[in-house]
Amino acid sequence: LGFYLSGNPLYEHGETLARLGAATTADIREGLVDGAVTLGGIVTRLRRTKIKSGANTGKMMARFVIEDLHGALPAALFAEAMQRCGGALEDGAVVLLKGTLRGRESETELSVDDVTLLADAARQLVWSIELRLPSGLGTREVLRLRDALVENAGELPVTLTIEIPGFDVRIAAPERFRVRLAPNLAGILETILGPGSIVEHFGPVN
Repeated sequence: LGFYLSGNPLYEHGETLARLGAATTADIREGLVDGAVTLGGIVTRLRRTKIKSGANTGKMMARFVIEDLHGALPAALFAEAMQRCGGALEDGAVVLLKGTLRGRESETELSVDDVTLLADAARQLVWSIELRLPSGLGTREVLRLRDALVENAGELPVTLTIEIPGFDVRIAAPERFRVRLAPNLAGILETILGPGSIVEHFGPVN
């Protein structure tokens, strides 16, 4: 119907899209960007079709509409790009697109070169993780925290912030407790430490 009963899913991703340098459909409409563009949004009206003529006969392509908080834009993923990254395309997926703006029948269309799930793109921005430990954290919770970090070993440095009335104490965790941003890690850590206990620190966009 063109509206969301529980709010547009993109509201929570605004800061991430800004860090990734994403344009908006409003920028495109107003002529503020031209040619190559990065655009974030939700995939809708996805249609996959088989190419019937030309050098790519028999291969698959896709057409869809990318929607953000400002509007919508037709997009196309042709054969070569479809083979590389078409697997990330699903109706309702929140994605980051890179491509080129082209005129098509008096309207603008995005010819897509790359599709990345926004969650995957966001993970590339995080340079370190801060875990806020409440005062009085029990031995059982500390051991669960240690196990969670070891089971999700990676390259991201971890800082432990211990909350003491009046001030905080920050401790750099040993290298063996560096982590990777596994999809379920935040949920596991918040179960142990409580809601709002994880702070992601971002680096610059390449």
